[in-house]
Amino acid sequence: MKMEYALLAFVSTHAAIAAQQQLRERIAFTVMPTLRAITHSCGISLRLAPADVPAARRLLQAAGLGEAQVRYFAVYPAERCAPFPLPTSGSV
Repeated sequence: MKMEYALLAFVSTHAAIAAQQQLRERIAFTVMPTLRAITHSCGISLRLAPADVPAARRLLQAAGLGEAQVRYFAVYPAERCAPFPLPTSGSV
């Protein structure tokens, strides 16, 4: 089943705001509340196209926002309720 969208969840609001600043004007994203199924988050998430995840990951890591501050999730259509963590490397 094809991923509907990717969701980036953050451990702090500081990390969420820093990510927005890094991605602004480089990658299209939407700020949204974190899905209830994702429990380790500050409540702010970024929704982006699955194809943009590798570039977003590179930009955020270069800015010092690594896997300890950002969690990457794949969200599938409604028939699969829970988001699934994306692999830390490789293609989406």
